[in-house]
Amino acid sequence: MGKNLLFNFISSIVLLAAAIGGYLYVQNYRDGTKIAEAKAVEALAEERVKFEAEMKESLRKMNIEIDSKKKQIEQNAIESYKGSNLYREDACKLVASNLSKVDCLHYMYTYIKSDDIKVYPEIKSFYNDFLKRGHEQYKRNQKK
Repeated sequence: MGKNLLFNFISSIVLLAAAIGGYLYVQNYRDGTKIAEAKAVEALAEERVKFEAEMKESLRKMNIEIDSKKKQIEQNAIESYKGSNLYREDACKLVASNLSKVDCLHYMYTYIKSDDIKVYPEIKSFYNDFLKRGHEQYKRNQKK
């Protein structure tokens, strides 16, 4: 009977130690899980910040490329327009519709080629009368 009592007492102590150890292990496991979750959240936040920074940089580069391509397209369109007959037609329309303006007369006086004046008597008359007066008026306006 004493032997059984001693055996039961030792078994109870071992069982109590195992229960306390198990309880501490479970608590430690829960704490470890919480720590791991917190670290995972921190790592995720860091990765999210890195990803956002990379995306912003990528978008910035794309915007620079898009702006560069837009400027190139605009430049090509301007060059294409300047080389077209439509540009010449528009320039002539502008001059024709503003013929009486002094600055148009000045530019025509300045840029009419001397060969054209020599070959065509009508241009010589137009040049010497109308354009010359407009050019002189332009110079007087510029001095004021």
